[in-house]
Amino acid sequence: MSRSQSFNTLTELAQTHVDLAGQELRRIQQERRIAQRQLDTLKSYQEDYRYNLAKHFGIGLSVSNYQNVQRFITSLDTVIANQNTVLARMNEYLSAAYNRWFELQGRLRAYQALHARKLRQQRHDDDRAERRLNDETSIGMHHRRRSLFY
Repeated sequence: MSRSQSFNTLTELAQTHVDLAGQELRRIQQERRIAQRQLDTLKSYQEDYRYNLAKHFGIGLSVSNYQNVQRFITSLDTVIANQNTVLARMNEYLSAAYNRWFELQGRLRAYQALHARKLRQQRHDDDRAERRLNDETSIGMHHRRRSLFY
């Protein structure tokens, strides 16, 4: 396998890793958005129940209804705390996935730069060899012409 083919294979493999990391990053972003929406919904329920509790408290509420609503609000507080934990974990996963993608993207760019540099060097070497061949051919022709006339 030539060096150019090795660089192509290495670059393709790095691109595949970047693509997979990007897919994982998008998946985690989507899961984080879902977790955030769930938290927002839970907080909205909590606000509604607290508002309704305060509203009905002024009107008059039986002790059992008050206790039921209070237990429900307490359970909502627990669920919200759990959802905050889930969201914090999702933020950690998102940060790690972004860092992984960024690292792989940097590695891909480095491979591409090395490959481009190698191709430029190869073109330069090829051009120099062609110039050398042209110079040698010209010198040879010049010597043949010169020997014909002298």
